[in-house]
This record gives sequence, C-alpha cells and structure tokens, in this order.
Amino acid sequence: MPEMNPTAYIETSVVSYLTARPSRDVVIAAYQEVTREWWRRAPRKAAADAAHIAIAATNGVDYLITWNFQHIANATMRSRIERVCRLAGYEPPVICTPSELMEPDDADDAD
Repeated sequence: MPEMNPTAYIETSVVSYLTARPSRDVVIAAYQEVTREWWRRAPRKAAADAAHIAIAATNGVDYLITWNFQHIANATMRSRIERVCRLAGYEPPVICTPSELMEPDDADDAD
C-alpha cells in the first residue's frame, strides 16, 4: 500500500503564535519563531506545484506534463489532485511525463 502524505489540522494555538506580537517570555518567543519559520517553509513546498495544477485545470489544459514525481506525477497524488479539481468544478488535466506522451513513431524519429 503506498504511503500517504499526512494530513494536518492546524489548531488555533499555531495561528496565535504565528500572528501574535513577539513575546518577552523566552519559551513563547521561541515557539513563535519556530512557528513563523515552519509557516514560511511548509506552504511554499507545495505552492508552486499547486499553482501549475490550478493553471492547467482552470484553463482546460488536457495534459500537465511534468517530471515532478514527488508532488505531481505519482499515483498517490494523482487521485488527490483529480478529486480536488473536480470538487472545485474543473476537469483535471491528465498528469504525465514527456515519455508517456511519446507516440510510437516519435521514438523511431529519435534514431
């Protein structure tokens, strides 16, 4: 069974640390800094990939061609991407690699 990416429920204390004024309490200040750093890094990892998918889906593109196996072109993510697109009212593009779009005749031309 493929390993699924963990889901996250961001509880309100995280948002509080993220948005609060810097604390004078050393422990709370450390939590605030860790939270801000995590917030800067965690959404960014997927943001660019999500943008590619959203642009393709909202513009009715048939194929999203990628070599990004970690976040886009893998069986686990593909079904999640398709579900999210359809829930938003869009038909998802077919996610594939360039080699998957090669016609049999194209491979002969490369020789």
